[in-house]
Amino acid sequence: MPLEHAAAKLLVKKGFAVDGEYTYSRSDNGVPKDFSIDVGATYFFNHEEKRERQIQRRIGSPAKLAGDLSLLVECKYRHQNIKWIFFPDPNIGPMSPAMIGGSIRTLDEFSDRYVPLDATVPFDKNARFAFGGVELNDSSAGEAHNSEIRRGLSQLQYGMARHLKEAILASLYFSPSENRPFFYAPILLTTAEIWMLKRNVDLAEIERSNDLTEVAEQIPWCIVYKDQGPDFELLFNHIFRGFSESINMEEMHEIERRRKTLEVPSYHSTPDETLNFIKTADREFLFTHFSHFIVCNNNHFEDVVGKIIHVTKKASATKQRVK
Repeated sequence: MPLEHAAAKLLVKKGFAVDGEYTYSRSDNGVPKDFSIDVGATYFFNHEEKRERQIQRRIGSPAKLAGDLSLLVECKYRHQNIKWIFFPDPNIGPMSPAMIGGSIRTLDEFSDRYVPLDATVPFDKNARFAFGGVELNDSSAGEAHNSEIRRGLSQLQYGMARHLKEAILASLYFSPSENRPFFYAPILLTTAEIWMLKRNVDLAEIERSNDLTEVAEQIPWCIVYKDQGPDFELLFNHIFRGFSESINMEEMHEIERRRKTLEVPSYHSTPDETLNFIKTADREFLFTHFSHFIVCNNNHFEDVVGKIIHVTKKASATKQRVK
């Protein structure tokens, strides 16, 4: 069974609505070209209202929902002798760009509710953070390269830009009093074993080792940091060109007024600030939404998805409603 089909079946089993391939367009040597992510899936926190929403949307009357969780899953089937080896974050404490709570994104700026900034931290709290990795082929004299891992992460990163735009527009489908925060996460799913290099291992130890277990340990999943390059920024600017002008600003001002009523903490961006971050491709905004990726072995996919659902459901329940 193809890995993407197995992943889709598992997501449906966990309560997701699966859309199949998630397509996006990017420039390839100056020529627009379509690319895709294997699986796009959405989880409705309020299952009882899911069908009502679908019915009412058909007749033009929006139904109210507590929130949404979206997953973008890129699948990489690898042969049995393939291992993915990741490198631990070498930085110490606050010097690391890795952001605890960054693997599950939250966007609540276009809602009259806000989610505490640490609401999704529990998912990342005991996770292993990595800076890149390589694919090791045991059957070819230890040949290693990073092309498949890099390609998978890039596919997710580029696809997420279009997804963010669509998610914001979807959240604004309702009236200001019914707009809801949403959560989303990218997952690179593989049949390859996932290993993490031991933190204090040096090059000499790697060269002397006779077995991978001497210098690395097998793990079920990890979070990988990836920066955004100039090409991604160009794509982001292209996707969001004219976006602010397409938004109903009266609605934005109403949401902002409602948020001010509750005195939303200053570290939560306002709708206008977020639109400006998007318009200027603000580096901190791009870092927050496009730099952290979950890499998971297929045998542990169900457990990871279950943890994501649990954390986001709890985060959704802690939303503060603006009066």
